[in-house]
Amino acid sequence: MKDMKERMAFLEQHGADPTLASAVLSAPAFLSDLTEGELTFVRSKVEQRALSPEVVEAKVAVAKALREVEVGWERARAKIASRGGSEKRPTGAVSAAA
Repeated sequence: MKDMKERMAFLEQHGADPTLASAVLSAPAFLSDLTEGELTFVRSKVEQRALSPEVVEAKVAVAKALREVEVGWERARAKIASRGGSEKRPTGAVSAAA
């Protein structure tokens, strides 16, 4: 399915089906032609069907907290680097400025 709206409607309707989810999630990306966002959507549909609502809610809360920690860590690294005369390498490592 090339039309994104049509594809998302199909995934919304059938994404929690174990056979479809297994096929889509285990196939190489070039075969399914789904984006990472669409694959994440299918994973979440399967989780919502297979897991209790409490577990799904806890998983969402942990993912949100992890994103907040990562953002905070990046801000702290930038502030430390700017105050300490350090510079960020392309790899993400911080080293003393020359």
